[in-house]
Amino acid sequence: FKQDVDVHRYIASIVYNITEEQVSKVQRGNCKSIVFGAMYGESIYSLAIKLDISEKEAQKIHDLFFGMCPDAEKWLEAQTKFAIKHKYIQNIFGRIRYLYDVDSDSKVIKEATLRESKNTPVQSGASDYVMIALVGLYNAWKEKEYENTTIKITVHDSIIVDTPRKYALEIKDIMKYYMSRPIKQVCHVPKKADV
Repeated sequence: FKQDVDVHRYIASIVYNITEEQVSKVQRGNCKSIVFGAMYGESIYSLAIKLDISEKEAQKIHDLFFGMCPDAEKWLEAQTKFAIKHKYIQNIFGRIRYLYDVDSDSKVIKEATLRESKNTPVQSGASDYVMIALVGLYNAWKEKEYENTTIKITVHDSIIVDTPRKYALEIKDIMKYYMSRPIKQVCHVPKKADV
């Protein structure tokens, strides 16, 4: 991440034995789905079915990612252990989600809760990061009084904005700044924003 490498494209180039430039959207998408699915505790079998690829291919992508990022697997294990011990998990900003079902007698419920222990810190942290960016955008726009510039919707880690053409480049720069600026107190990984 610090070297600004597209991890999903890089992994796809290894899996399919092609250059990064030759990687198709589908190939990159498959790798991204498997990496995120694995991070959230989804089984290789389930991912292979969902993506209509072989289990062998899904396993290869999974193994490559965790081979390149061994700390990711350690972090996931630590989240699970923490959740079992404390019955809650928290995101990078400190927001807590209680996970009382981690002790459930139902295997299905317990496994779903353990997946939440992996998913919550990532998804919840990304959500909070977007909310912080929204506050920054609102304050920057309010200060400059951009007429008819509004935030229309947020979708996951995306912000959709409507603005007159005359402000487009300025708004783009402001959005890029607030969506990619580091929050040093909580995260040292560089963020990249496409605007």
